[in-house]
Amino acid sequence: MTYIDHDKQIGGFAKIGYLIHQYKNKTQNCLAIDAGDIFQGSPLYTYYHGECEVKCLNAMGYDIYTIGNHEFDDGPINLAKQLSQAKFTIINCNLDFSQYKEFANLVKPYIVKEIDGQKIAFIGAITPDIGQVSLTLQNVKVTATGKDWYEPIKQMAVNLKENGIDKIVLVTHCGVEADKELAQKIPCVDAIIGGHSHTKLAKPIIIPHNDGSNTAIVQTGCYGRYLGVLTLPFNTTGQIIVPDVKDELIPITASIPEDKTILSIINEKEQPIAKIINKVIGQSDVYLSKLTSRTLHDFTLDDVICDAIYEAGSKYGATISFQNRGGTRTGIEKGDITIGSIQSMLPFKNHLVVASITGKSLFNIMETSLTKLPSARFLDVYGLKVIYAPDNEVLHRVKYLLYLNPKTNNYEPVKEDNYYRIVLNSYTFNGGEGYDFGEFKDKIDLPTLLSDAFTAYVLKHVNIGYPQTNRIIPVYDIAKLTETNKNKQKISITNASNFDSGYLLEGKCIGISNLKNHLTFPLTDFKVIKKFNLSDNDEYNFDYALNNHNYYCIVLKNSTKKNSIASFPLLFETSK
Repeated sequence: MTYIDHDKQIGGFAKIGYLIHQYKNKTQNCLAIDAGDIFQGSPLYTYYHGECEVKCLNAMGYDIYTIGNHEFDDGPINLAKQLSQAKFTIINCNLDFSQYKEFANLVKPYIVKEIDGQKIAFIGAITPDIGQVSLTLQNVKVTATGKDWYEPIKQMAVNLKENGIDKIVLVTHCGVEADKELAQKIPCVDAIIGGHSHTKLAKPIIIPHNDGSNTAIVQTGCYGRYLGVLTLPFNTTGQIIVPDVKDELIPITASIPEDKTILSIINEKEQPIAKIINKVIGQSDVYLSKLTSRTLHDFTLDDVICDAIYEAGSKYGATISFQNRGGTRTGIEKGDITIGSIQSMLPFKNHLVVASITGKSLFNIMETSLTKLPSARFLDVYGLKVIYAPDNEVLHRVKYLLYLNPKTNNYEPVKEDNYYRIVLNSYTFNGGEGYDFGEFKDKIDLPTLLSDAFTAYVLKHVNIGYPQTNRIIPVYDIAKLTETNKNKQKISITNASNFDSGYLLEGKCIGISNLKNHLTFPLTDFKVIKKFNLSDNDEYNFDYALNNHNYYCIVLKNSTKKNSIASFPLLFETSK
């Protein structure tokens, strides 16, 4: 259950289990706690549906675990079946399992542990958005949503406090921002061990309260990259001693030994499926990283996936494809592409859907994609050019939306009343992450799984290359044009202090193009008409003779950090 990232071995239950046993053997009062999403992400889950994961967690010596959204990927009945074999305590206080007898006595709202004569309560909770991020809950429901979503968790903590438990820890699968809200709303909570947002916290977030107490928030990131070792000291009044709170993140690398018992469990399960998952079906000429999914542009890995989705849907008339970033779990290594690596990258059992939607719905979809930047909701695309302003208010960020007209092979503005044929995974189409595709028509549910579509793409193309990232671009209000006289115009640039050089570009049309060193900007048919160097000043001005009715753009570059930003497209029209 390790995986390879840029030729480096990362994570793995056997390595994490080895470290847990080491800490438990040498440390008193040590608990192994997990904040959820133990299912998914490997071929072992694809074939065994969680059986292998639960066996491994038992062997790792887990004490407490809370449920994540991906535990429901094969439905609640499968979840109950797998968790019934757990030797650790499963906690959650804001899910209603009452419609399923299989969960009777399986999940507790909390557990109280006595450590060194002191009672500490651990309360489990999950994100109130579980209904949006998991479409396979069936009759499991979250007990509160909206602005008061935290109330069931707060009530549980207050009740425990009133019953003499003065040390309370939440184990949550809510995300770091929700954890901050929980800390603020429930001051009697001493610590929050969180998950869901894949946030790597190098040090605890401390939330202070009016009564002098504090809440420490910790999270280890994702994919088993780190084991967090939290030291949580309390004073005599039951409050944490903030200066002594420590949270060490231990990287799970190839140098860490593997626990033999856990390794044997994994090997036993891998053996029957080894021929299938190790089958080589193609090659990648480059390393396509999943880590770049945090970019505000489109990124190479999902561009390739969108290309594969488009090819699968094109025979049904689709000209536009989408892929949500949360649906892509690992990258593609340079070298062999195997069935197993594709299953790890695209592990979810989402099939493809083709439908026709209006241009108005296209705009709404892209606005939804851009509400949180960046996030698992962000959609990468094929057949669209998206130019947006991240500093604008939510739902008012798309500045230009162009589609590839298959008849002219040119990008043209999307028209709200026209219909466009799209293809994407069923999770997103059916409302995952809060998407609404409006009044669609001519829908076709394809039997093709997303992973199968990518497999077919690799088999067809054999060698995967490095695509240009020129589909989605953020633009910023950093440049303005003013007419100074008949021959020259003043160009004023702001927010320039973080950059060392810049370009003035001229183009015939709005679009997305690339310049050397991966500089991306919102023009096509362009030429560079001026390159300039910047000092530490926040503002920069120069005069230049511009052509009437042409578009212009400023690109600012930081050579050290290797990043750049582009201005809004500037249309120069004389006032005469």
